[in-house]
This record gives sequence, structure tokens and C-alpha cells, in this order.
Amino acid sequence: MADIPVLMAIAERQINMGNLRGAIGPLREVLAADADHARAHAYLAVCLIEPGQHWESEVEIEKALRLAPADAGVQFAAGFLALRGREYRLAERHLEEARRLAPQDGRSYRLLAQLCGILGRADEILPILREGLRHDPENTGIILDIGVQHFQAGDTDGAEARALQVLTVDPSDHAANILIAQVRLRQRRAAEARTHALIALSHDATDPAALQILCSAKASRNPLLALWWRSTVWLSRHDRRQMLRIGGAFTSAFLPVALMFTMLGHPAPVLLYFVVVGYGWGCRRLYRRALAKELQSVELRKDF
Repeated sequence: MADIPVLMAIAERQINMGNLRGAIGPLREVLAADADHARAHAYLAVCLIEPGQHWESEVEIEKALRLAPADAGVQFAAGFLALRGREYRLAERHLEEARRLAPQDGRSYRLLAQLCGILGRADEILPILREGLRHDPENTGIILDIGVQHFQAGDTDGAEARALQVLTVDPSDHAANILIAQVRLRQRRAAEARTHALIALSHDATDPAALQILCSAKASRNPLLALWWRSTVWLSRHDRRQMLRIGGAFTSAFLPVALMFTMLGHPAPVLLYFVVVGYGWGCRRLYRRALAKELQSVELRKDF
């Protein structure tokens, strides 16, 4: 007879490791022994998304909700699947119910915060994450999510504190190394940024964020790319509304000068425009080429 608790523990471990396919076998064994195991149906629904079996995934989550609508794990799985399917209002209902049923489970708070970001409710993200951390104070995912929010708001010190808090517990934590590398890069400590990016790459040698950090560390020291890189970093700190204001201010300042020179028959503004556009285009090409070379060099290292 199948040992259901052991099989569920194996499946949960595989899911937490990101190996959804590896959890499918144990979950099917559980359901062969107990066809009414609601959480096994819910977890299987999540795992079937990766191989693209969406119809079967929908069937499994419907079974789980019918069997145990008051199970927090089932509600969380339903919220996760709705979020993946871009059914945001439905996702919010399931995740709020999961939070109500199991307020100590930090996963619901993290997904709710992510959902608020998608829906443009940025002012709700930090309060949700802080509430989650109050219920689950050792959840490193929530700690790092808060750090990312600080980083995006330009609060480098706050982001650094959260990243170091996690690295003190686990120096190899992938997300924490990415965050502290981004912080170090903004602090113009390129060598340290590179070190942390390489630690992150030891887990995944093709991680896009880590590779971009490596290239950005190089670009920040390159005389040709430095101005472009710093301008790009500065612009990345602003949201869409702020970017529109910056663009409007630049246009308001440049257009009258350009018209004046054009009326005088002087080509300077046009030439300046093409120089700026060409410089930006060229720097992007050089950066992408450096990114490809960095990926190749990392893949060739013996320790990856």
C-alpha cells in the first residue's frame, strides 16, 4: 500500500525545488491510492501546467476545489493557476481565501503582492509583504521581495539590508545574490557585483539577470559604454509616468532650440540627433555582444 504522507512529502519537495515534472509521478501514485485526496489533485494541477496539459490541469483543480474548498493549499493552487492564466480577479479571490485560511503561510502574501504589481496597485505591495513577514518572519522569499521593492524605489540601503539578512542565513541563496549584486552595481562596486553574480550563476549558468550584471559591471568600467550604461541605469529607476515627464521635459527644451537653428539654416540639431541615436544603437549592440561572450565564457568554465 502506498505511503501517502511520504509521497506527498516527495512531491512537495520537488515542487519547492522547481522540478514540477518530478512531482507528477508521486502525485499520481497518491491519487491511485486515494482518488479523493484534494491537495494531491491541486498540486497535480499546478505541475501539469509545465508540460502544457492545460485541460487536464483545469480538471484537476476543479476536482480539488469541489473536494476541499476550505483547504488553504487548494485555494493557493487555484490562485496560482488563475494568475498564470491572467484571470486576475479570480486569482485575487482564491489567494485572499488562502490567506484567510492559513495566515501563517507566506506564499499567499507573495503572490498577492505580485498580483498588485500587475494590477497597478503599487501602494498595496509593501503592506501585504510586511503583513506576511509578521506572520512568517523567517520566510526569505518575503524578505527578498521587500528588498526588491526598496531597490526599485531607489532605497539602496533598505535593499542591501534585506539581501544581507538572507545571505547571513544562506550565503548561496540565488535571489539574494542577484539582489546584492544589483545593489553593489548601483553603488559602483563592480568587482563585488561580479562576485555575487558568479555565485548566482553557479546555480544556473544561463541566468539572464546574473549575466546582465556581469556585462553591466564591465560596461561601467568601459569608457565608451560608461555614459550609456549610467544613463540606462538612471532611467530604469523611473516608472512609466516619470519617463513620460522626462521625455516631455527634454522635448520642450530641445525643440525650440532645434527650430531656431533650422530657421537659421544650421544643421547642428539634426546632426546631434543622429549622433545621440547612433551612439545609443551602437552601445546596445556592443552590450549584447558582450553579453553573448560572457555567456560563452561562463559555460566554458569547469566549475559550471
